[in-house]
Amino acid sequence: MENIIQTNPQTETNTAIQKNKTEERAGTLEINGLEILEFDFEKMSKISDSEFESQTISDIYNQMTEELKKFEYEEFRFLSSDTQGCQISANKKGIENRHIIKGIFSKKNKEDANELKNYIDNQIKILKQCSGSPYSIELVNEIEGEEMVYLIFNANKGTIQKLLEQQGGKLSEFSVIKYSKDIAEGICHAHKNGHFFYHLNLDQIFIDFNNNAVVSAFTARDLNLSQENSLFIAPEIEQNSQEQDASDNTKASTSLSKQSDAFSFGCLMISMLLGVTELKRYEKKKEQISEYFANLSDSSSKKESLYKIISRLTKFDSNERMTIFDSLSELQKMISVDVIAEQEVQDSGDEHIKNIMIYIEKVQKKIGKIGEKVQNLKPDHSELLIKIQNFENQIKLKDQKIDDLTKQLLDEQKTHENEKKKLKEGSLIKDEQIQKLNQELEGLRIEFKKKENEIILKNQSLMKELEESLRNQLRLKVKQTHTYQGPGFYCNDCNYYFGQKWGYHYGNQVSFYCSSCQSQSIHTLKR
Repeated sequence: MENIIQTNPQTETNTAIQKNKTEERAGTLEINGLEILEFDFEKMSKISDSEFESQTISDIYNQMTEELKKFEYEEFRFLSSDTQGCQISANKKGIENRHIIKGIFSKKNKEDANELKNYIDNQIKILKQCSGSPYSIELVNEIEGEEMVYLIFNANKGTIQKLLEQQGGKLSEFSVIKYSKDIAEGICHAHKNGHFFYHLNLDQIFIDFNNNAVVSAFTARDLNLSQENSLFIAPEIEQNSQEQDASDNTKASTSLSKQSDAFSFGCLMISMLLGVTELKRYEKKKEQISEYFANLSDSSSKKESLYKIISRLTKFDSNERMTIFDSLSELQKMISVDVIAEQEVQDSGDEHIKNIMIYIEKVQKKIGKIGEKVQNLKPDHSELLIKIQNFENQIKLKDQKIDDLTKQLLDEQKTHENEKKKLKEGSLIKDEQIQKLNQELEGLRIEFKKKENEIILKNQSLMKELEESLRNQLRLKVKQTHTYQGPGFYCNDCNYYFGQKWGYHYGNQVSFYCSSCQSQSIHTLKR
């Protein structure tokens, strides 16, 4: 049975419109220095052959696609796999928005069927409760298949881990601030709904088509999770897990809190800023984090600010840690200052010129008023006149500087216009080259047609010659045909005796027609 969650119709937009909006937003953010995860929109609507790590994964993928076709999904593309199943992307007929589908085995092992069902139901419940934020992954749909349950999500561009790989292992300060702010928004939204994260890491943070970081994995603990997969686990949980049975999920989850998530969040920021992909075990983790802080202390002011936030988030004493909500406030302030400063730098030259001209006009009005006052002054006010004259000279000097700046800006504007003109001329030259190539192509087409007609005429001539040759051979055979009268023969099929009858012979062979079995009998004459 397919359970559909009602979603905002605006989310199901045309892929082309989504691409344009994404490119516009990406352009704005790239101006401010944000590193954007690249994404091939053309590949979204194409089926690509995947290379699977094993035959088992290939079989699971084929099983999922065959079953999902029954629910009107198509254009599948393999994304990843884990111990629970596979993740693929697909389109649903009638909906142009692409989806990511996570398949989870629910009935594979009968012994663990109840535990799996409870886990899946719990995960669906948590996903629904944590929806409603642009920084939290949204469950769009859920489908129950024969052996698997399919969770349907809106498609995204990839993970933070993929962005790190694209950028050579680490991100710029502005990117870390922006994506950390988004992650903090998503975590705070989950905390508001009473949920925490056990294995918050780079592979669990996605980037959507608005270039926002989106958190997922709102679950106490994965059924197949091991400590080795939790690189940024909080020390109190790690220590607690060492003292408990690793398979006892209930006990392990009791230590989860806002403070444990704060530590994981701080480690995520370290990873994005310095390219750290793995942290040591509990005993060495504190020493390792201190070494990372040493690399940050002599860096830029942005890194220094990030260092202060990270150092407070990763305190080993959970009671001394900064809350994620407080770190969110700090990050919002930092990103607001950066965007405003960058926007001021990016103001257009025309706007600058306009502001300068307004200022010049105001200064000229003031000079005119001062001149009128000077004319009205009496000769005995010579000392005041000197001061006014000096003030007027200062204004003239400033006026001259403004004129020079205006001229400089106008020259820069003219230079930009010349560059645009050159680019346009280059475009015209390319158009001429394309036109010339089209003419050459048309000439080749005409030449090809001419050659084709010549070949057709030649073939017709050869066919006529062949036909005439065959006719001549046939005439020659007819001339060689003679009547025969001689001893009789027996029919080859019914053994009927012809007696002395007429026949036709061709060379040394005689042909008779049997009136008994109505067959043609051929005999060879003995010489």
